[in-house]
Amino acid sequence: MRIIITGVPGTGKTIVAEILSRRLKYPLITVKDLVREKYVDTRKLRLKAIWETKDMDDVILEGHLFCEVKIPADLVIVLRTNPEELKKRLEQRGYPEKKVRENLMAEFVDYCLAKAEEKYEDVWQVDTTGRTAEETADRILDALKRGVDIYDHVDWSPILEEWLRKGYIE
Repeated sequence: MRIIITGVPGTGKTIVAEILSRRLKYPLITVKDLVREKYVDTRKLRLKAIWETKDMDDVILEGHLFCEVKIPADLVIVLRTNPEELKKRLEQRGYPEKKVRENLMAEFVDYCLAKAEEKYEDVWQVDTTGRTAEETADRILDALKRGVDIYDHVDWSPILEEWLRKGYIE
């Protein structure tokens, strides 16, 4: 099975993908790996060709850019996190305020989810809020084992309205 794990920075993609890779015994390829290995042309992501030449039936791809391009995949999992929790995570990483705001807005407007649903048929939305990476991976593995979809209801609009009213974001 070819699984893509995507979402805005801070949602838990890397750790969840590592856990899934270990438990499923699937190789893990990250956007960072592709950049490091110079597989990515700086003018254009040529991931479809990379994917096909890798000749892998079972693999996990992780990175926020994977919602931007269409590559062969059986399942796309978009990790989501409540913006209040996400803000704390990004600030703990030392992200500049501008980058924090950009990523929060992407989460508020369902950016990665919308992009993934434009390109793929089987897209799961998984809320990581208040869950450890292990708990999130457990939920995903359980759903895969049982053959059921996870599509958590995520609506951050009340938080967005409050933050706009308080002037936290513009």
